[in-house]
Amino acid sequence: MNIDLLVDIAHAAVEVTPAARLPALEKCLARGDAVPIAGNSFLDASLALYAMTAQDAPIAALTLAGDGIDPGQDYWLRADPMCYQATINRLVCLPLPDDDLSPEDASELTQLLGPHLQSLGFELLVPHPQRWYVRCPSPQRLVTSPPPTGAHPLSESVMPAGADSAAWQRLMTELQMLLHSAEVNERREADGRLPVTGVWFWGGGSIGTIVEPPYGAVYSDEPLVRGLGCMSRCAASSLGAGIETVLSRSVDLQSKSILVAASDRAAHDLARFDAQWIQPLIAAVEQRRVAQLRILLVGTTQPQGCRLARSHLRRWWRRSRPLRAYA
Repeated sequence: MNIDLLVDIAHAAVEVTPAARLPALEKCLARGDAVPIAGNSFLDASLALYAMTAQDAPIAALTLAGDGIDPGQDYWLRADPMCYQATINRLVCLPLPDDDLSPEDASELTQLLGPHLQSLGFELLVPHPQRWYVRCPSPQRLVTSPPPTGAHPLSESVMPAGADSAAWQRLMTELQMLLHSAEVNERREADGRLPVTGVWFWGGGSIGTIVEPPYGAVYSDEPLVRGLGCMSRCAASSLGAGIETVLSRSVDLQSKSILVAASDRAAHDLARFDAQWIQPLIAAVEQRRVAQLRILLVGTTQPQGCRLARSHLRRWWRRSRPLRAYA
């Protein structure tokens, strides 16, 4: 049984001080064999494991499946709530902080937008306060970009492109006008929070089935990864299942590999993640419960990957180094 461990350390790595040590992770990086990583972001690396890219993957349909709703064969787009703020000479797009939008606020906002979208033949679904979806009556000829992770000027280069892009750019403006005077935004601004003044359309496509799924089971709190598991018709669970559940599951899967994918939020406390996940996985390799452990670290300027087998653990002469030494 092989296990792939994909970990986003975008913020965790920054917070690891020079004096802080991560014994299990450092041991893997020191004694394992280096492996290449396709993509530096969690999104790109997750898709690469399924031989897909952000340009060709139906991300909206995948994350919808990960949110527990069957996307069928329909064409879906993500319509993530954003804050657009005007400066002196341009419009700046600001993403909302994680968990910043309550279900009540999201419901009030989408009730403003739903009728307008419905009048144009679209359906708006909101299974999560900050993940909104639009079902389209037919496939759209669009090229889109993932939403920015920080403040970003709204320019032609990040707007929807393609043969149908003019209609979607016009729709973005119409939705901004509907949201402009929303009472919920007045309350949010009074509380010092960003108003929701627009949506970001991206990730369009129709879901399919992977002919040869690369994993027998996936464990992640990220809807994209769970959706990839659903698309390949394998068991998809949250990280809350725990490491022992993962290792027990490996006995049933026999020749199939398991994917454990921890987003930046899940791995934010890297020291805890090191003790609760990586250390038990090393022990499982030592005990022959896992034949091979592959660790993929993304989210920094220099992604790191290593492959660890039982024989590698005897490389005692390879000294462990702090994670910062690999940057």
